[in-house]
Amino acid sequence: MRKYLIAIAFLASWTVIRADEAEKTFEAEDECPSPPDPCPPKLIKHKDCAKYYECRNGQKLVRECASNLFFSKRWNGCVNKLISDCAPPTPPPTSPPTTPIPTSEPNVCPAPPDPSPPVLLNHETDCDKYYECKNGGKALRLCAEGLFFSKKWRGCVKYEYSDCAPPTPSPTPGPGECLDGDFLAHECECNQFYQCINGRKALRYCPVNYHFNPYDKNCQEGTDCDFCKEGEFTYHECDCNMYYECKFGKRALRQCYLGTIFNGKTCVPGTCN
Repeated sequence: MRKYLIAIAFLASWTVIRADEAEKTFEAEDECPSPPDPCPPKLIKHKDCAKYYECRNGQKLVRECASNLFFSKRWNGCVNKLISDCAPPTPPPTSPPTTPIPTSEPNVCPAPPDPSPPVLLNHETDCDKYYECKNGGKALRLCAEGLFFSKKWRGCVKYEYSDCAPPTPSPTPGPGECLDGDFLAHECECNQFYQCINGRKALRYCPVNYHFNPYDKNCQEGTDCDFCKEGEFTYHECDCNMYYECKFGKRALRQCYLGTIFNGKTCVPGTCN
């Protein structure tokens, strides 16, 4: 009888522990973790989808997205409304093909595991559709109304910049400072830029999680908008063994040798506090 009672008590305590753990897991989706803060910091959805919370020292700090951008938990940042948490959920992907894709096909998906960002491919006939590579197969995707797919820009754009349009003619001198075909950085938003058309600046957008590099004049992967001075060194956000070196206007991550830390200019002997 005593053994039976002990067994019941053990199972009851185990059930309470498991329930507590489940409750913590549930709350963790909407709550900030206890200090120290994770790196990168945790971002949490706000009821106003043009805002979000950033976790600092276990507390929620309200942040606002830039103009015309909205928060996305999936992308962990502010994006176009069509792919934000304000938009309706994306329809489930179509099933991968049941037969192997011939290796001679030019529009082919790589073998698993899927790369990041995912590979996007042109549709065979409709340029308002495209494929996203999933587990080695092609999942059909549809552009929003009035937009068409561009493999170059990795997304759906206006017709004249899509893969449906003929190639852009060679740049020719235009009036003023804007030369036709040239690309210029935006004054304040690093995920936007200008394309010069007929001597005028036409506003363009980089794909999600990309930014415009004014040196290479194209969109590059990453959301770090802090264009830096060539050769400049800066501290890492949370790891004293690492730092950034500015290369071509973009911060490149560097790591000190074992047993050394970054002091603002170079790596010196020491350990992180």
